[in-house]
Amino acid sequence: MSSKWYSTLDENKAQFGGYKVNPEIITERILTRVFYGIDKTEFPTLRATLDATTEITAPLVDNQTYTGTWRISDIRTEEGTGELAGSLTVYQDIKNELNDGQDEDNEYLAGMQSKVINLIEYRWMVYRHYKQTTTKKWVSMTSDSAVEGFELLSKMNYRSDIPDSVLGFGGAAHTLPSKWWNAVFLSDASGQHPTLTEGKYYIIDKRKYWSLYGTWSLDVTEVTNPTIENCYYQEEKDHSFTLYRSLSELTYPAFMREIYYQYAGLIITSALPVEDSNTIKLSGFLNQTEKIYEDARFRIEGDTYRVTADATCVAGAVTLAVTPKVTAATAEAHMFDVSNIGAQVFFNAIG
Repeated sequence: MSSKWYSTLDENKAQFGGYKVNPEIITERILTRVFYGIDKTEFPTLRATLDATTEITAPLVDNQTYTGTWRISDIRTEEGTGELAGSLTVYQDIKNELNDGQDEDNEYLAGMQSKVINLIEYRWMVYRHYKQTTTKKWVSMTSDSAVEGFELLSKMNYRSDIPDSVLGFGGAAHTLPSKWWNAVFLSDASGQHPTLTEGKYYIIDKRKYWSLYGTWSLDVTEVTNPTIENCYYQEEKDHSFTLYRSLSELTYPAFMREIYYQYAGLIITSALPVEDSNTIKLSGFLNQTEKIYEDARFRIEGDTYRVTADATCVAGAVTLAVTPKVTAATAEAHMFDVSNIGAQVFFNAIG
């Protein structure tokens, strides 16, 4: 004997059961579909299908199509009443459609940080860059789009990696697939793009590009010495996927910073050292009235000298009594570069 109840959740019989916005995530919309008159005896088989289904494409509600891919958030049942007594009523909550890529609509800032990168020029001087890292996340993605986005966002790409079929030609506006949005690429051919410079890095920050008279231009932003620090995706409790990417770049120009040492500075011989002399004149001390103490040691090329008496700088220069006597190699080092006379001095005795 056939049952008057339904054995499946027929899309054409889905009815509107409610609509709400998640107050914690204002971009999240939840639509409730109701299926009346479901046969209880068929539900054990139907339940296995429901448990295995996580997404619905173009769902129907009152025979109206809701475009996109929606994720199932919750399923619950109630006993039918009145004319529906003896059957089940199934409520299905579906969340707003899943995204097919990284777009402005599903992008969120997940964090930012900055740390110092010191490039040492001398023991007393560094060039200081700031490494700024921005972490973004793209939410409510399908599993396939999360994988596609990861493949492009987790590495540096070349301009030539972007297929011409994606870019298109002609006088119309085309849509760049959102999986390319926020991808970092190196321009590997000059003249290939009117606004790109070969050897520089860019990030695709818009989904639109324009093509006119056989030329085209992406909306991009140049990034300086970028590094992809981290990239991953994960499945959320509602079966959607979230894609994360941390991108770093160095700030330019660098700032010079001096590390304070007792005799720090770009110290050089300021007068021609006299071979076999026990004195030598130096200049370039940061502290204009620096006191150089007895037994301080410094090096010029391969020769090391020891100061034999305290001396105080005047205007950053000083004449020191030293031992051993000045060598011919020290005198030659002073004159080695005629366009920049003065031998570099490195102090060993530092505070």
